[in-house]
Amino acid sequence: MINILLKNYNKMKKEIISINLVFVFLFLSMIIPLASALTASISNPRVVLYGNITAGETLTINNNVIVNNDNDYDVLINISPSGDWKDRVILEEESFLLKQGEDKEVNYIINIDEEGYYRGDIIITFIEEETKTQLSIAQDVEVFARQVEAKSNSTSTYLIAGLLIAVILVIIGVTVLNSKKSKRKK
Repeated sequence: MINILLKNYNKMKKEIISINLVFVFLFLSMIIPLASALTASISNPRVVLYGNITAGETLTINNNVIVNNDNDYDVLINISPSGDWKDRVILEEESFLLKQGEDKEVNYIINIDEEGYYRGDIIITFIEEETKTQLSIAQDVEVFARQVEAKSNSTSTYLIAGLLIAVILVIIGVTVLNSKKSKRKK
């Protein structure tokens, strides 16, 4: 009877070890792919800008997005404007390869030709070249463009008038000094 119990005990012990190994294998197989998953990151995800625009002129705003590659491999980066920015943004670069661990500042120009509230995204897509896995992240960009009156030349007018008055005062001063010197000589 003891022999039978010992045999059953050893058999159960082997089955428990086998079940534990299956669970460990399943657990590791779920964790390992997550550790090498594609990640995407930018340093300035939301931008709110204010600008003054004069009627008939274009407001030009220079801005950027900083793209970070925190992956253990190089990724292809594609950048595209959307929303209000689709026809108003000029990108310095639309596509480039970002080495592992690198950050890159990508400049762009926003052109606005009338007052108003504008909002859209600059979409940054990270592409793992080997598997073609893609992950996109957006920089949310808002612009408040306020119309202002065209600047008059009043500043330059005042400057010219001030200079003219200064010259007249210098001439008067020199004339007065000369007349005093000529009276002393007599």
